[in-house]
Amino acid sequence: VVGVPTVGGPSLTDGVYHTWGVRPRDADGACGPWSLAVFGQNVPPAPPSGLAAVPKHQKILLSWTASPTAGVTGYRLAWGPFGGALGAPVSLGTVTTATVTGLTNGTTYTFDLRAVDSGADVSTPITLNATPVNLISIGGSTFDSLQGAGAAALPGQTIQLGEDLFTLTAPFTLPVGVTLQG
Repeated sequence: VVGVPTVGGPSLTDGVYHTWGVRPRDADGACGPWSLAVFGQNVPPAPPSGLAAVPKHQKILLSWTASPTAGVTGYRLAWGPFGGALGAPVSLGTVTTATVTGLTNGTTYTFDLRAVDSGADVSTPITLNATPVNLISIGGSTFDSLQGAGAAALPGQTIQLGEDLFTLTAPFTLPVGVTLQG
């Protein structure tokens, strides 16, 4: 279209990259080389990568590599028991680590992580399965709480704690003759 600065175009589909080409044409009809532009309209960001888990006592420590897409404003994490429905996603901000607490030791959970951009577009998920572990034991028996281990311990036994932080939900007195190690 000679001398026209704008030209109407077709409706564009969201979430798709489009390529437009233009080239100059002089008054005699001779055309110059094509100039191409590629752009996306509401295209979701690339997902983060490298999702990793460190199982702990009643929790999972997660870490990942940020999405390479410019304009990512944060991440959304959803989780639930393996094979079951995921809970509502939680907005995490722009961090690349998260600790999910309140989990049941020995139960496998699925974690679903997605990047979100400034247009509220959401990436495809990266997923991971992980199982929190018991880190409180007496001999070969494991316990979900120090109180439970203390109630079961006999004089001469040692309550062994793995590497983690443990929350006491009530006062705890170590039974006579029982040691605590870890």
